[in-house]
Amino acid sequence: MILQTQSLSHTLSTGEILAFPDITLEAGERVALVGPSGSGKTTLLNLLTGIIPIQAGSVIMLDHVFAALSSRELDHIRATHIGLLFQTLNLLPYLDAATNVALGVRFSAARRARVKHLSRDIEALFQALGLGLELLSRPVNQLSTGQQQRVAAARALLGGPELIIADEPTSALDPVSGQRFLDALFSSMDRDRQAALVVTHDPQVAKAFDRQIVLQAQGERRCSV
Repeated sequence: MILQTQSLSHTLSTGEILAFPDITLEAGERVALVGPSGSGKTTLLNLLTGIIPIQAGSVIMLDHVFAALSSRELDHIRATHIGLLFQTLNLLPYLDAATNVALGVRFSAARRARVKHLSRDIEALFQALGLGLELLSRPVNQLSTGQQQRVAAARALLGGPELIIADEPTSALDPVSGQRFLDALFSSMDRDRQAALVVTHDPQVAKAFDRQIVLQAQGERRCSV
């Protein structure tokens, strides 16, 4: 079991309570998280990655109970076991693309150990994602939004973390580039037995996953499918 939640909920500053369906993710499982704006998808991702504290219910990742961990321990869990791709991307704008990708393994000895040859592995990810190798040395602030999104995807995949969590990873991509991302993700998952939880508003993207978890709009009952 990679990830398991039970009775997870979160109270917003407005007083609204977001109650989430129970989630289980096994190694190799591909799950899409769907639902309208305001249904709590981003909040759920922040809970599953330890970015915001657990208020009620539980999150267990690889036998680690989040509520029992310190902030430092949660940082270690994120760096070692989770490949993150959020909409903000969190790239360092004046560093080149290759250096940004390499940051994915900088803070985790376990992920670094899975990289056979850093520059070659980064080049392979660039090619899989449809990025020209000439972009490796270019500062990311000189890249298009779609190119930056794929650089962030390469960073998340580098080093084979057990869980990939991505928030709208194809939002800035054309259909061809979006399919390249899915192919690269699924290839990585097949090779390393990773699990993936991906937020998407694109029905075609959602169909590519094993199953969907559906979050309903505010005031409606949330359920999983």
